[in-house]
Amino acid sequence: MTEDRRYRTAAMSLVDRQFTFAGPKVLGKFLDGLLLAYPEIDPGRNYPVSWFVFRVTGVVARDDDLEAQVLSGTDLLADAALLASRLASRRGPAP
Repeated sequence: MTEDRRYRTAAMSLVDRQFTFAGPKVLGKFLDGLLLAYPEIDPGRNYPVSWFVFRVTGVVARDDDLEAQVLSGTDLLADAALLASRLASRRGPAP
């Protein structure tokens, strides 16, 4: 199971924690947002975590710990793939 794997960045662990209590419908919405954002990530660029959170949730991050952090595209791709797996696992089968 993917829960044994760790994120490359502490920032993605914080993002993941924000989704802990979301229900299946909300998790599905976030997973859809993540899958739309994923192809836009260039491994050669850096991205603010707040950009990623907005692209996934549609909500502007208000967490100072997240707003100031920047991730490399390579780390973001790896962490986003793991987050997608975890969200899908928590959501369960799609309706």
